[in-house]
Amino acid sequence: MKKNFIIIVMVTILFLTCSKKETAVKPTQEEYNPTELLQQANKLYNEGNLEEAFRAYGFIYNRYPTRREYVDAVIGLSRCYNDMGEYEKGMDLLYHLVSENIIPSRIPEIYNEIAKYYEVNAGISSIAGFSDEEQDYQKAIEFYQKAIYYPNSNDKEAKAYAQYRIGELNIATHNFKDAVLAFKATIHNYPETKWAQLAKQRLEEFHQALLNVLNESTSDTQPQIEEEKITEIPDSTSKSKTPPKEGQNFRSGDTTKPKLEENLMKIVPDTSHKPELELK
Repeated sequence: MKKNFIIIVMVTILFLTCSKKETAVKPTQEEYNPTELLQQANKLYNEGNLEEAFRAYGFIYNRYPTRREYVDAVIGLSRCYNDMGEYEKGMDLLYHLVSENIIPSRIPEIYNEIAKYYEVNAGISSIAGFSDEEQDYQKAIEFYQKAIYYPNSNDKEAKAYAQYRIGELNIATHNFKDAVLAFKATIHNYPETKWAQLAKQRLEEFHQALLNVLNESTSDTQPQIEEEKITEIPDSTSKSKTPPKEGQNFRSGDTTKPKLEENLMKIVPDTSHKPELELK
């Protein structure tokens, strides 16, 4: 009898324990503080759950307009709109955030987000065959420059990112000289950031492209010059020479310029994809 009683008690405890686990629910948004809710929203966004991320960002946006997390929530909402193809709504949120100027130190980060919108739009224009692709890239560069030169913020990470992206956009538009200058500025002005390291890699790629051109140019022209010395007899009576082919200089076989462009084109990024969006 005593043994049966013990068994009944143990079964009852086990039943109550299982029931408690089954009825446990996740905390509601009201039970999170803004910091925890922002972390949850970012996690949902990175997992591709745009609907739930949008709801979480929206909760912060509506309930905590004076908290620091409010800025992150607006940026998160704009990214969700971007991914859903609602570009104008996302852009309006960012412009309004700039005008509110709640936390001046974060304005460069917001300018970067606006610039990304123009980058995305340029990629769409490229795929669709529209003619305003270069204009969108130029607008993106303008906002990245605003981020760099904004005086009331010392956000080196955001400013370094902006300077680096200017270099990448100049590559995309084949302004290679300006790209080199932008990468050098990233290294010089923001040496401790990861963007400076990426800029160094890009400059090394440029250097390698130039070396490839010089090596190819030397290997292509030297045998031809030697052959000309042996087989060609100069005609002293002729006053005209065959004009150089397109892309060549007057020195026979010198195709350095087109080869340089060909090698540099190998490091041009694929602009059909939107830039990486990093959530903190």
